[in-house]
Formats: sequence, C-alpha cells, structure tokens
Amino acid sequence: MAQNNSFEYDSEITGTPDKWQLYIQPNTTANVQWLISKPDNLSFIGDHFVSFSNTGGWTVYGNQQNEPLKAGETYVATAMIRTATKVTSGGGIIKFDLYDGSGNYLGEKVSKTITKSEDWTRVLVVLTYDEAKRINAAASSIKLSIGTLSPTAGTLYFDAVNWLTKPILSIKTKKVEFSPGQKAGITTLAAGVGSTVDEKVSKINTRISSKQSPISNAIHETVGTSIPKQFIKNLGKGGLSGIGVGVAVDWGMNYLRKEEFGAEELKESLINNVTLSLASAGIAGILVGLGAPVLVAAMTVTWLYTLYNNASDKTIYDWFSGGGLY
Repeated sequence: MAQNNSFEYDSEITGTPDKWQLYIQPNTTANVQWLISKPDNLSFIGDHFVSFSNTGGWTVYGNQQNEPLKAGETYVATAMIRTATKVTSGGGIIKFDLYDGSGNYLGEKVSKTITKSEDWTRVLVVLTYDEAKRINAAASSIKLSIGTLSPTAGTLYFDAVNWLTKPILSIKTKKVEFSPGQKAGITTLAAGVGSTVDEKVSKINTRISSKQSPISNAIHETVGTSIPKQFIKNLGKGGLSGIGVGVAVDWGMNYLRKEEFGAEELKESLINNVTLSLASAGIAGILVGLGAPVLVAAMTVTWLYTLYNNASDKTIYDWFSGGGLY
C-alpha cells in the first residue's frame, strides 16, 4: 500500500520522491537526499533510494497513503535500512503514525532502531487494530513514516518500503459427531487402509529381502546359529509392515476417542503415529519372525490395538501423559 515505495519516481522534477512528505523538527536542520544508485553506493532495489544525515532532531519522510483502521486487521510494514558507518545517537526506524478523523496526529508504533548496519537490513513494524486503539482510542487511520526520531550523526539509507494488511489468524478446534455406525466404519476403514499399506510394503520387502543375504549372514554369524536367518529377514519385513499399519490405525483411533480434530488432536496423533509405529513394528516383527504371514501379522496388530482402545478408551498419547495402561 505504500505509494512509490522504492522512491523511483519524481514526476514533478522537484528532486524529491513522489508521494513522500518530508518533516523536520522545528528549529533544527537535516541533510536529506534523493539518491541515484551508483557502484560505490548501491540502492537495495531499483535506481533510487533516500538518505538522512546529520539531523538536528527528528526527521522523517511520511508516505501520503492514508489507510483507515479496520477491526480485526493487522498492519505490517518493512523497510530496508543501512548506514554508511556507525551512527551515533539517533538511528534509523520505520513507524506507523496514528490519526483521528480530522487528521490530527495521535501517536505512533515504532520499529527497532538501526545504528550500525553497513549491509541492507530489513526492519519490521507490526500494528494490530486493538493495539492502535490502546495507543489512542480516537485513532481512525494510519500512515507510514521512515527516518530518525532524534539527532543523528552519520548517514542512514532507506529503500524498498513495503506495507501490507492481513487478517488476524487463529486456530479453532472443530467438534465432529460420529454415530455408532460411522465409528465402526472408521475402524474398518483404518484396518483396510492399513492392509493396503501393508500389502504394498510387503511387495517392496519381498524385493528387498532377496538382497539381504549378506546382512542376515553377518547377523547370523554374530549371534550364533540358534537364530534362523529367515527369522532375521522376516523380522525386518514385519517391522516395516507394522509401521504402515500403525500410522493408519492410530489416525482413525484418534477420531474415535475424542470425536474432535484440531491443533491438540494433531499433536496427539503425531505422538501416536510415531510411538505406535514402533510398537507395531515390534509386535508384527515377532509374529512374522515366528512364521506368521505378513498380512496376518499386520491385521493382528490392527485388531489388538482396536480392542485395547475400545476397552480402555486410551491411546499411546495417554501413556506419555501419565495415565498408564489402564
């Protein structure tokens, strides 16, 4: 919304950028220039930028854009600022100025102050509608200014001033009601998804297992001949299958347990997915290692967890919360 935000235009050929008004503290002086980018003094963007040096008091360029305050909105402005060398006293800022309906100045919201930055640095100021009203309840519009608020020895450069308005975002939890039939459907769907994932993983593992001989031989030789090599291969296959099933099942169980989804439910599901996957991997791995088909092991893990959840009304998340197993 800032007009002529990178100081490119001077349509009236006055030697000053269009849409910016210079204000200097009364009874003081300041050296303010509209500059052309050169190899030894580059702008941040475009061909022009502005500088403030050796100000005797506050000195600002105010953008002529006047924006009405609107309830529920947040106003964000940024500017690129750098210094020639370290600036003593004062420093560079960007700020929002508040006005009433008659155009009277009421207050301001100021960014941090830059006193030493020989590279272009982005400076930010944020103002909410509620904050503006706390500064002055009569505030009805805002303008944007750049410059310095006190005497400044040294040179400040400004470029690429940007101003945008955005709504305040909030995260709300949504309540979802499930009928008994829908709950049963979700359970079945979770099991079906888990089975589908397991089938795909099983096919991949079949291809992988044919290349596992060197690894399983090494493990076999290390732990002794009492553990069959096929058991070691199957343990890995079952573990991967369990991870896929665990993710699918727990996602559905989270809905069945709380009938809600939102930020907190997402946190629970993430914990469940990781933890249950590891638990499922172990159980399914043992079952497959003992000779059970991969699909049978995966479905066994699925229904064991479903039965436990329905009986105890708890998930893996509750274990971490100190609720125990029952």
